[in-house]
Amino acid sequence: NVECDLKRAPAAVDDVRLWELKQSKKTKPQLHGLRIIDGHAPSSVPVDGFVRQLKRVTLQCDDMNALRSLNSNKSVQAYDIVAVEALSGRVFQYLCEHADIDLISFDMTCRVPFQLRKPMVDLSFSSSPSHGTCERR
Repeated sequence: NVECDLKRAPAAVDDVRLWELKQSKKTKPQLHGLRIIDGHAPSSVPVDGFVRQLKRVTLQCDDMNALRSLNSNKSVQAYDIVAVEALSGRVFQYLCEHADIDLISFDMTCRVPFQLRKPMVDLSFSSSPSHGTCERR
């Protein structure tokens, strides 16, 4: 996870180095190497046998105006996975019906400030966002 205040986009692909695990010098050899590439790797980098690292941002939203401008925000578009934590019933309803996001998130450390109604939950599953929970320790 990368902390971001959404005032600037995440690091460019050229700024992120490729990670590679190499065989150790111990007596027992490492059987599998893992190479992680960024989600926006150039096409010249072969992706067979690699793990693709995606960038995710989770936004807390209780304002409908901010939510409507979410899709046009350049900083948000720089992420591969966009999650929104709904802080009100109206925001959750909008996310279920209209929003183009990947995840609807809930903070499970406290009570959800609105009632989850089955028709809205069914609608959100049919329009394809996934649901996630946040557990802070």
